Amino acid sequence: MCSSRASFASVFVDKAVQVIDAYHDQISKIEAQILRKPKPSTVRTLHIVSGDLVLHKRTLEPIKTLVYGLRRYDKDRCAALVDESDEANSEQPIVGFMSHKSKIYLADVYDHTEYILSTLDMIAGIGYSLTDYSFNVIAFPFVHPLELTSALQMASYSMNDTMRLLTMITIICLPMTFVSGYFGMNFDNEAWRHEWPDVLFWIVALSGVLVISLLFVIPDIKRMWHYIQTRKLLQAFS
Repeated sequence: MCSSRASFASVFVDKAVQVIDAYHDQISKIEAQILRKPKPSTVRTLHIVSGDLVLHKRTLEPIKTLVYGLRRYDKDRCAALVDESDEANSEQPIVGFMSHKSKIYLADVYDHTEYILSTLDMIAGIGYSLTDYSFNVIAFPFVHPLELTSALQMASYSMNDTMRLLTMITIICLPMTFVSGYFGMNFDNEAWRHEWPDVLFWIVALSGVLVISLLFVIPDIKRMWHYIQTRKLLQAFS
């Protein structure tokens, strides 16, 4: 009985291998279509296939755990049913419920399940890469596919440079904003406003801008100093 159940599980997993091979062929066709020219219909099909792969993976992972448990803990389950208080049972060897042939079948099922799950991970990785590639090609429609990586790197560098410039402008204007808010408050004694009309504001604001700007560019100054020292060493050795 156990052998027939194990053989049935083996047949089930073998059929699953055929299904995964069909998915692999389908993802290969989708890959060829996307590399030539990605279309919305192709990307939609890719999304559906990726969802099916996730569903199959979640279905097969419990089967893998079940097969491993049946094969690994067969004798342990039998030992748990033995009455250790009976001296007659202590001399009898513990034999599992499953025959040696059934365990061989389960080992084959476990290997096939492991292969299926690893193939699913590989196909899912290809699907994620194709999805990213499709959206990048749509974002850069006039860039050759071979030059897409360079275009993405240039776009990333340009974005980082823009964010750095905006951050620097914000840091420079932040002290002025703070000082303007402070000077805009209502005070009981406002004699200092008449004695220092605009001079005090600019003294405090420019001092704050200078200090914060220096703190912001200290890493750049260190890198520049390191670069100059490296250039001097290279010139000395050359």
